[in-house]
Amino acid sequence: MAGQPKKRNDKIQKMGLASLNHACGEIVKAYMDTNNALSITKDDEEARQVIDTQSNEQFKSESLSKAKLALTKILNKIIRDADDMPISKASQAVVGLANYIRDIQGEPTQRIEVTKKGLSPEQWDQVLTRLPVKDAEVIQDETGQ
Repeated sequence: MAGQPKKRNDKIQKMGLASLNHACGEIVKAYMDTNNALSITKDDEEARQVIDTQSNEQFKSESLSKAKLALTKILNKIIRDADDMPISKASQAVVGLANYIRDIQGEPTQRIEVTKKGLSPEQWDQVLTRLPVKDAEVIQDETGQ
């Protein structure tokens, strides 16, 4: 929301916590820049900026190439290290990359098969013609009709 940061800063100011907030902010900023696993390095930031300039088609094409390469490497690793590798980790990676490649290529994520049960009109006609023919019995109601 547009006014939320200002309201938060005003609230911190009124509580007398502005200097503490500033000090904590500086500590967090310094920590995030160098040590945190979630921080982004300068190289990553530059790479992100380059990626942002790509069109969606360029990004998808490049991502597809990288996913195919990763899948090939993982499959080769499975072949080389099959006896020593926990299969659960390898299978998860293969399935994940295969699904990612399928999604990027625009293939369907599900296939639905529709089967009709029952007979077609032509099949019903064949069944009816095979039934034995019996003389029809005329039934009259009480009114004589």
